[in-house]
Amino acid sequence: MLIIMGGLPKAGKTTFVHMLDSVADRIVSPGEQVVATSEQERKEQYLAAWAKCVEQVTRFCSKRIPQTMIFDSTGSNLNYLRRWNDLCDIHDIKILYILVHALRDQCVTRGAELGILAKYVPRLQQCCPLFKGRMKIIKNLGTIDELRQQANLFIEQWRKEIGRASCRERV
Repeated sequence: MLIIMGGLPKAGKTTFVHMLDSVADRIVSPGEQVVATSEQERKEQYLAAWAKCVEQVTRFCSKRIPQTMIFDSTGSNLNYLRRWNDLCDIHDIKILYILVHALRDQCVTRGAELGILAKYVPRLQQCCPLFKGRMKIIKNLGTIDELRQQANLFIEQWRKEIGRASCRERV
């Protein structure tokens, strides 16, 4: 199964993914590979990490591997999402889009820039219809404990559906 995280920058996607690590065989996250301090270096490292992650997810979608991969990003690149969606259909791989919803003000409080957020809203609106019937919305409007409760509910449902616990490999 492929789980794609979606949502505005600083909505809490990575926090939610960390709460799900017990059900994932692999977690692929370009943002966690960036360690540079200057803005230019961060952009360069992120682009390189993004390309590596895209390659890993594409390879995963091209083979029927009995594992679960979580792709932790904004989930807003429609071209890749369409390609992965098609590949998963061809290879009979389940796919789930988890949209982590947070208010714009909350994202700004957590460090997101309004200009960046404005760019992502229409992109996310285009992506959501692609996953009709295969999307779960997580509302991150409260405390970390409330987000943890949602993660625990998701894990409980996941284990009932899949019937196994998984190991974790962070990439």
